Amino acid sequence: MTNTNLVGIITVGGLPQFIAGASLVDGTATEVKYTPDAGTAESVGKRFDGKKMSRVELQVADGSIASLVEILDEKGAVIWSSGGRERSGEQLLDFDSGPLDIILRLGYKLRVTTAD
Repeated sequence: MTNTNLVGIITVGGLPQFIAGASLVDGTATEVKYTPDAGTAESVGKRFDGKKMSRVELQVADGSIASLVEILDEKGAVIWSSGGRERSGEQLLDFDSGPLDIILRLGYKLRVTTAD
């Protein structure tokens, strides 16, 4: 199993917000959190309760892909999911959700599975 680092931007309430995940184990679904600074990490539902998430953009380490991106509700049920792709030379992102219209609620999570 390979560990992969991930960074990304989610657009919430019309503003870009930084998210990050360190040492995601390939093939394992891992929660990715809002990280405004090095000492803070919160689930997207806790931080942005009641706000609309309109986009998810992710970049993973070279040689890896974000193979599955999911939004889970407070009960752990998947309410949205999409597969990623391998980045080619001219593409800057491994994953771009395109336009979304998801109202985040307390307990919602953003989960990412990576692969080599």
